[in-house]
Amino acid sequence: EGVRLNNEGCELARAGRFDEAIPLLTRALDIKEKAHGQLSVTFCVSLSNYADCLLGIGDLQSANEKARLVLDISIACGFLDQAKFARDILKDISVKAGTELLPDEIQDFGPTLHLSNVSLCLSYQVEFCLYQQICLCMRIDW
Repeated sequence: EGVRLNNEGCELARAGRFDEAIPLLTRALDIKEKAHGQLSVTFCVSLSNYADCLLGIGDLQSANEKARLVLDISIACGFLDQAKFARDILKDISVKAGTELLPDEIQDFGPTLHLSNVSLCLSYQVEFCLYQQICLCMRIDW
């Protein structure tokens, strides 16, 4: 159900119908978070799409918050494709808002996670993802 809602939301967004897409993407996010948690690539995909829709309606602050969360989770868990999507959204936001990007929004400087953006109840999973990412960066077989 979450995948279907996400796909329908994306189709509406591609047609420029952001106001209709946002409720579908919100429901898809809820379903995916319950099924997989925030630290999953499926959640990040839907959150990226949601952030992009928020950008489409001009809600730059909310779009920035969501894209920033995608970037933080993606970097921590090694979802490099999703990190790239988040950076692209953040670049679009900075152009529209006339603001500067943070260093990790421009280029990947390794695992950085702003824990204030991630639910603290996920701290064990975040620590594991960070450990896994550090091992991958240092080429340690974990």
